[in-house]
Amino acid sequence: MNTIEFQQDGLEEEAIRRYSSDENPAITGHTPKGYMTGEEFFSKLKADVTKMYKDRGLL
Repeated sequence: MNTIEFQQDGLEEEAIRRYSSDENPAITGHTPKGYMTGEEFFSKLKADVTKMYKDRGLL
């Protein structure tokens, strides 16, 4: 995987959309229990991006 493939697949835009929504607690780190740690945030981000790739048959 390289940056060019990532951009061409439109995954970058999708990830930005998912993580920039005011309704999405991931970008602010705020959850009903308080704020997520950096580890929790990046774990969720990695899982979501991995799922996007698998959904498109790229992994």
